[in-house]
Amino acid sequence: AFGGDMLWVSSIIPKAATLLEACRNTPNFGLIVHTREGYAPDLSDVGPVKQRRSVNSGAPIGANGPLGRFLIRGERGQDTIDRLKPREGEIVLNKHTFGAFVSTNLEEILRSKGIDQIIIAGVTADVCVHSTMREAVDREFECW
Repeated sequence: AFGGDMLWVSSIIPKAATLLEACRNTPNFGLIVHTREGYAPDLSDVGPVKQRRSVNSGAPIGANGPLGRFLIRGERGQDTIDRLKPREGEIVLNKHTFGAFVSTNLEEILRSKGIDQIIIAGVTADVCVHSTMREAVDREFECW
């Protein structure tokens, strides 16, 4: 989630919610991990190239938007929408990269639980989901 208008992803949300509920309702499913891209309010964890790319794309990290500052941890826009909110016992990882492995301890968490098969889903398939999938495959996870 981010501090901008999320209408462009609204068609994906029901599908993501259905998948999430199916996972939650599957006995012995394993672990549900939520990730969200976000940065420190002072932008200290945004590299110069990433910041420049965000400015050039018209969505500068840290810019004010209708839901707060864009991609800033703690802002309303970084909260997960109600239909997809994590439940007690589900893990939430904040990341500052598109992929979920590079800037988190996700691999350590999965390996410590003996998990080697993962389902990857989300609302930005062309960015974060795709990046996470490639990172997972490179780490020898079976991905669905």
